[in-house]
Amino acid sequence: GYDSDLVILLTEPQIKSVIFTPNNPFIDQEITVRANVIDYDGTLESVKLFYKVQGDDEFTSVDMESGTYYQGTIPSMDHFTDNTNDPEDFIFYIEATDNDGNVTTSNNYLVEVVQYSPVITELQRTNTPNLNERLLIRSKITDIDETVKSAELHYTLDFSLNSYSVPMTKETD
Repeated sequence: GYDSDLVILLTEPQIKSVIFTPNNPFIDQEITVRANVIDYDGTLESVKLFYKVQGDDEFTSVDMESGTYYQGTIPSMDHFTDNTNDPEDFIFYIEATDNDGNVTTSNNYLVEVVQYSPVITELQRTNTPNLNERLLIRSKITDIDETVKSAELHYTLDFSLNSYSVPMTKETD
């Protein structure tokens, strides 16, 4: 065939390959949204990212920057709420408008925002036990909201395929 034989019937912009990173952001992480947006019969006038905190009524929009992909940024959750102990999730979608006024909207996407995990530091052995004596292990565990509900120490013995766990108790000062 010849180039003149080729007819593209797609008149609306196409939004493909929508990805966002990180997939499960912490409350203080921005979310980067990328998509492949194409207009086969003209040019794109605008590509916008619309987002909101789940439960809010209105979306906020930002222009997406063009490049290899169109890219936009959703601000971190702590930008929106003081309730960082119980974060909600984001909902977003992309809208593309071409030079003929055709508008295409992507599906809605849900981004689950997670709290920080407790941080374990200063793991140390506090004694050198003899046979049949207890080994004592100490660790510092910190959490953003200072509510560590429980902690367990997981271990295995040399040459064993089994693993074991014991609850850890909080030391009093």
